[in-house]
Amino acid sequence: AYEVGIKSEWFDRKLRVNAAAFQYNYSDQQFVNVVGVSVSLENAGASRIRGFEVEAVAKPFDGLMIQASANVLDSIFTRLSLSDSSTADLSDKIDLSGNQLISSPKFSATLGADYTIPLSGALSIDLHVDASYRSRQWFSAYNDKLGYGNIGQKGYALANGRVTLINEDAGYQIALWGKNVFNKKYTSYAIDLTGGFGYDYFLSGTPRTYGLELSYKF
Repeated sequence: AYEVGIKSEWFDRKLRVNAAAFQYNYSDQQFVNVVGVSVSLENAGASRIRGFEVEAVAKPFDGLMIQASANVLDSIFTRLSLSDSSTADLSDKIDLSGNQLISSPKFSATLGADYTIPLSGALSIDLHVDASYRSRQWFSAYNDKLGYGNIGQKGYALANGRVTLINEDAGYQIALWGKNVFNKKYTSYAIDLTGGFGYDYFLSGTPRTYGLELSYKF
């Protein structure tokens, strides 16, 4: 593993920026491979992950805090051979060197903000919003080869929000929150079961949810 980075503060500590570049080299990396109804533990001969990440926290004025992060990732199997599921002979192999690692999007980012509004006395309102984005990712080491093109997820973004009424003296908080507020439909995991059952299995991501929360400190 190799990593180099920097941590910094700017403008009288109103802005903090951290960044890092890294590379990880793996040998005999294990992962679970699903072909039809067969589940097996496989060893990738070698794989490599390199990337760059940056995160920043800004407090431009009292009551407002902004957080942001971004991650660029280049992850590949540098040596990988798995069964060629397009043939009846289980001994046939296909070279998957250069394929993207499982659940490893090339780009991801988050952006969030908190703003506190003072009210009378010990009362205040905290407003929170955040959004995240992930580019295309694969859930199989085959990526788009041998009919596995559906076993992945295209890039998507999610947004969340929260409004909290806070009473510091009384020690209670009342919050109204929502997750995936735009009800984005996405797949959190998928398996190709066409060989055994004739269909692909998709696990849907959490749909829009919302709720009311009451907390008390004593």
